[in-house]
Amino acid sequence: MDDSQISHKSEEEIYDPNSIKKNRRTIILSKPNKSISIWSLIKGAMGKDLSRIPIPVNFSEPISMLQRVCEQFEYAEILHKAANTDNVYEQLALLASFCVSGYAITKIRNGKPFNPLLGETYECDRMADLGWKYFSEQVSHHPPITAYYVIGKGWRWWGEFSIQSTFRYNIYVKPTGVEHVEFFNTKAHYSLKKVNTTITGLMTTITIYNYGDMYITNDENMDQCHLTFENKSILRTYKYGVSGVIYDKSKTPKWLLNGTWDKYMEGARVIKMNDGVDANKVQTDPMKSIWRVRPVPDRLKECYNFTDLTVQLNEPEVGVCPTDSRLRPDQRFMENQKFDEANNTKFLLEEKQRSVRREKERKFQESMDKNIPYQSYKPLWFDYKTIKEKSFYVYNNKYWEAKSKQDWIKCPDLYL
Repeated sequence: MDDSQISHKSEEEIYDPNSIKKNRRTIILSKPNKSISIWSLIKGAMGKDLSRIPIPVNFSEPISMLQRVCEQFEYAEILHKAANTDNVYEQLALLASFCVSGYAITKIRNGKPFNPLLGETYECDRMADLGWKYFSEQVSHHPPITAYYVIGKGWRWWGEFSIQSTFRYNIYVKPTGVEHVEFFNTKAHYSLKKVNTTITGLMTTITIYNYGDMYITNDENMDQCHLTFENKSILRTYKYGVSGVIYDKSKTPKWLLNGTWDKYMEGARVIKMNDGVDANKVQTDPMKSIWRVRPVPDRLKECYNFTDLTVQLNEPEVGVCPTDSRLRPDQRFMENQKFDEANNTKFLLEEKQRSVRREKERKFQESMDKNIPYQSYKPLWFDYKTIKEKSFYVYNNKYWEAKSKQDWIKCPDLYL
């Protein structure tokens, strides 16, 4: 990809000297101990797209999907390490292990994030203490698409989070968005897509399985990591296993990876080929640890099994954009265990969004009748571009500047 077409900020802007470490909260109200059957709610939705089915907040957790996407950077220190190695295969091994780490929380979390409203945003500036900052915007409602951009110490990550979800006794989730990673030291640009997820036990105990193949490809030289997440359907005993091989462009194995998506990843460099290019017939250095999951703190096990990072994502913060997820009143009511107010407010917000959509549809039809071009919705912070016959949302580098000026005049009126 031509980097001149997708710009990233200067080093001075990345490492903001005014960024200050903050004392952040360490706990929220515990999850109410109420047994509610999700089956009773969605049993009539057989074969349908679950993104179109209204679900009470009682089945949710007090974060939005924009914040949930941000959670995958829990272990961003692995990316910092990858940005500091000049060995492209070791860098790819670190990147692959980081990709696996993002699934760890799905084993112990079964609450549904709030569906973002069209135009909703979320920022998370942790440059001062964690070395990265994240920004996202809900750029499409049907289908739901979250565009996001993250800048870190020597790397940047951008992409679209979009899923297809259907229900046939189990819930099947298929990610459709493409994600991109760039490391400044090696100039390597990688692209990847996430694996599938199945949610079972809707009438008993909910269990989440992540499975399938993930290909992480260096778009410059075609080096590639092939990760395989165990498939429950072909194994009697599901062990959460993940295995991986890193190949160069000639398909010669360079690294082997092994672990589980809920606990750890380890890897080793290939030092000798015993028979052709078969990855099962190689000699490697001793396996070394790349990632270990951090257990949920005891104080948070009753707080939706949130991690320290997650419990801070919805913490109120001064100066954020008026469309920020922290300012959603239904989500805040739910976090404070005011469920009746949360459900009522959620209904009003969704009805307001439907009203806006109906008005845009009316204007669109009016424009069509008059043969006048009309754009029903244009994201504020991301531009839709086509580069090398591929179309995607690109961050326009305007959000943090607008925040510094507190210039929110173009923001839509989303909340109540």
